[in-house]
Amino acid sequence: GGAVAGCMTNQDCKGERVCYVGECVDEAPVSDVDATNGSDVYRATDVTVPAETVGPNCSNKEWECNNGSCITEAYLCDGEFDCSNGEDENNCEPVIDVPAVDCSEFNEHYSAIGDECCAVDGSSKLCIEEVIPLPDQFWKYLSGLSYFSADGKVTLNFMELGSSVVNELNLDSMAVSSFNLNLPNDSLEVSGVIKYADNFHVFGLVNYETNEASILTLFKDDTTFHDPFLSFGSDFGNSPIISGMAMNDESVFYLVEGREDKIYTINYLQWGIGSMVNSPVNSVRGLAVDTSKNEDTLWLSNVVGEEENVGGKILRTSKYGDTLNTFNQPSYANISSNQPGELAWGGGSLYVHITSGHFFKTRFKE
Repeated sequence: GGAVAGCMTNQDCKGERVCYVGECVDEAPVSDVDATNGSDVYRATDVTVPAETVGPNCSNKEWECNNGSCITEAYLCDGEFDCSNGEDENNCEPVIDVPAVDCSEFNEHYSAIGDECCAVDGSSKLCIEEVIPLPDQFWKYLSGLSYFSADGKVTLNFMELGSSVVNELNLDSMAVSSFNLNLPNDSLEVSGVIKYADNFHVFGLVNYETNEASILTLFKDDTTFHDPFLSFGSDFGNSPIISGMAMNDESVFYLVEGREDKIYTINYLQWGIGSMVNSPVNSVRGLAVDTSKNEDTLWLSNVVGEEENVGGKILRTSKYGDTLNTFNQPSYANISSNQPGELAWGGGSLYVHITSGHFFKTRFKE
């Protein structure tokens, strides 16, 4: 390595050459100060090479553009044009973007976004956090689902269709505990469940003998149903069934089978003062209340077609019934029985029950 005359600093030299006593050299003395004239000695590690330096002589760590400019080799095929005519990006091997996560096991509406599998609606996403299999001993059809968290234990509380047994699935241990409601007669059937406190549940009941439906409370210790929030008769339908329930700190939201074009609300703090809004869709299977924001929003699961493998939609709405987002439901790609079922909201996540026998834990992202 010979010297090239004419430099003031390392910036005047190319590559890893350094400026030493007014000359560009391959190596400089180890001493920090030149003994001859006291000027600073710039080592190679101090060199900052600009993206493009003009000059006819490029170093062995540089690449010459068509106009004679020099760029560092690291800028070749980096996806950005560093030469004025972009020739540093010619004849490059194609870059294959490999997703960080494989979403092929889910339906075609869920694709890799970062390290998650998500469905997209505009700038919003519904992403799959976890798939929780329903324990083998339970049916895939549920009549109620709710989320409950206390003392570090998170549970999903659910009931099988036509059963009077309340099941509690511990999401850490996957253990299931159960208790029987001891319904007073065979004409009663449970159509919804909410666990609101460790010893306090809210249930939807239908009486097939009187064609009446009710929302009642129950304290687990005494297994006695208390005065209902409300009850209604066949004016809602031949056999009115509360097909979906959810709860926030002051109200119970519910759906009535056969009247799923409406979302009903009853304020239990004021004991019976309720309201009604239009549902954006019919054939609603599940209902959940997202309490994570100042203004509560609702989640609805909507059955799109008659056949089970048609799938469904997950809708996010205002509590006034206005549609905010619509997503294709999460489901597996190779399972035909994929209708959406009950919903539950808790811990910042939306739990979607699918009739294939799974809970999909999802998270909404704006």
